[in-house]
Amino acid sequence: MLRSRNFLIGLATAGTGLALLWAIIPWQIKTTAAQTDEISPALFPQILAWLLVVLGVIHMVTHWRRGRSSDEKTGTVWRHILRAAGAVAIAALYVYLMPVLGYRLATMLALAGMMLYLGKGRSWRAALVGVVGALIVAEMFSRGLDIPLPRAMWMD
Repeated sequence: MLRSRNFLIGLATAGTGLALLWAIIPWQIKTTAAQTDEISPALFPQILAWLLVVLGVIHMVTHWRRGRSSDEKTGTVWRHILRAAGAVAIAALYVYLMPVLGYRLATMLALAGMMLYLGKGRSWRAALVGVVGALIVAEMFSRGLDIPLPRAMWMD
């Protein structure tokens, strides 16, 4: 039963990616790269949609070919699902706080918070990765790609 559920999750993920590629992104983003001298605004959403398709197909194939894992037999699947739900909640909070705190501060907090939540480091290491990671990505986007990032509401 869980094998078929995992197969359906992969199918839904791939289907969502295809819906984004052929229906939602063209409907929401009208400007193409040929109409401007810059990168198309649809480029990054299309990359993410293709990533969804590829990961969904990999998920389907993996769970179709493999039998029940030891986690499914011992009943620890729900622990993993709740852990993933917590990570999604942190990501949702990040998206909500970005316009309020600005890209740099929100990303620093999100990276450090995610590392601590997933147990991938001590607090000083999480803070260091949050600060350095956010600053590197911010500089890459603002100076390297000349893409403006969200500023905090109180800075405007």
